[in-house]
Amino acid sequence: MLELPRSIPYRRPSARFSNNNINWWPGRLRPYESMVSFTANFCALNGIVPRNFDKYIDFKDRTFDNRNEYLEYVAQILGEDIVLVEATFDGLPDLENMGSYRLNSPPVDKKIIQYCPRCICEGYHSYLNDLVWLERCPFHLIPLRRMRAKYRYQAFTELFSKNCLHWPFISLSCVSSQEHLGYAKILVKWINGVHSKIKKFQKDEIWFNLNYEDPHNEDLKYWLGRLCCIENLPAPLSYLVADYLPVKLLVKPFSKKGSAEIFPIINRYTFLATYEAYKIIKAQSLKPLERFTLYRQKIASLHNTPCEWRRYPVGFENYYWVNFEPNPRSECNDCPNLIVQQELQIEWGLIPKTLHTRTYRNHQRRFLELVDFLRESGLFAFKQNAEVSPSGKLWLSGLVFSSCEWRHTVLERFFDILANSELDLFFARKSLWLSNINSGEEPEHCPKLYGSVRVIYSEGRLKVLTWKVG
Repeated sequence: MLELPRSIPYRRPSARFSNNNINWWPGRLRPYESMVSFTANFCALNGIVPRNFDKYIDFKDRTFDNRNEYLEYVAQILGEDIVLVEATFDGLPDLENMGSYRLNSPPVDKKIIQYCPRCICEGYHSYLNDLVWLERCPFHLIPLRRMRAKYRYQAFTELFSKNCLHWPFISLSCVSSQEHLGYAKILVKWINGVHSKIKKFQKDEIWFNLNYEDPHNEDLKYWLGRLCCIENLPAPLSYLVADYLPVKLLVKPFSKKGSAEIFPIINRYTFLATYEAYKIIKAQSLKPLERFTLYRQKIASLHNTPCEWRRYPVGFENYYWVNFEPNPRSECNDCPNLIVQQELQIEWGLIPKTLHTRTYRNHQRRFLELVDFLRESGLFAFKQNAEVSPSGKLWLSGLVFSSCEWRHTVLERFFDILANSELDLFFARKSLWLSNINSGEEPEHCPKLYGSVRVIYSEGRLKVLTWKVG
């Protein structure tokens, strides 16, 4: 870090906002410095407010074709390394804006700022210290502090002026913020590695089911654990980051030959339609998935005590739970166990007739749409007892779900792998939920088991990915 000798005079800006009057010197911008830190320092040195930055730099009515040209010009005016300028102005890759792989951190109060007190004493703040999952400063290895501030820029300006000697100049007594620069380099390299791998996952992904992940889950430990699974967290960083759950990734690759055969089919008829049709036809067949049958029996066996909870609907697809004294002689269709049994059947194609008539009809019509859409795919055939119109369309009848039999064995084998992966995650989550309820927890406040199932096409293979805790 280049320090400013006390002999260099402070130049006040002229009314013309001339570049010759800029108070700045090469090296004043430090590695990993945040935009608010640069702004506070630059504005204090030049006696301006942030909104006058572009005017003060004096772009002479220049227009820029892209942001890179703009940053190169700023770096030239300031005499700073373009890499440092880009890092300050653009910051880190945004891990909270990565689609279904995002770091879903809890809502942060925008009036809370996070900082390192020793960095502040040096007139410096890093964008690394803004990371909500970081607990220690990567430069000084001390706990970060948080404080409420109405305005971020004014808060840091006040912190610098009160705690940094000679600010906005750099005192010779200041210890360099690069004391532990190695930790910061490792942290940035890890974040970039996570970002790169997520982009690769997103590029290869063709289907995902987030039913078990809950995008509204605010448990930072799970999301951070998933990032550490995507890219192993280097040992030196374990001292800096918050606690996280041990998330694992299970990969089940399909054969290259089989993938080459079925990929064009699911690409033409869509993965969602073919998989949805498979689940219904498979559940109604003479040989349903063994794991589906097993988990149905296991969930039913957990229903060995009178129910204490009832679920009541409120409006459209909303409900609330009410606690009752258990009555072994009363029947209940809305207790937690029976609801899980129903969810299992609906999710894997065994649509129960106990559903509301309109809901059951909607499932029938959806299946008819799938059959009509996939009729020429050759994936299935109508059974002899199927009620089919002269034009070859399946009619709506009581036997509509059991009117087809699956024919494409290769695609069936792949879907069996996928369905079993989903069933494992479903059963693990729901059995934990029921167990917690039986232990006295309220249904809405039980801890949840999170995870997701995805399908990617990579290196000529279809692969089933399962993210799970434990």
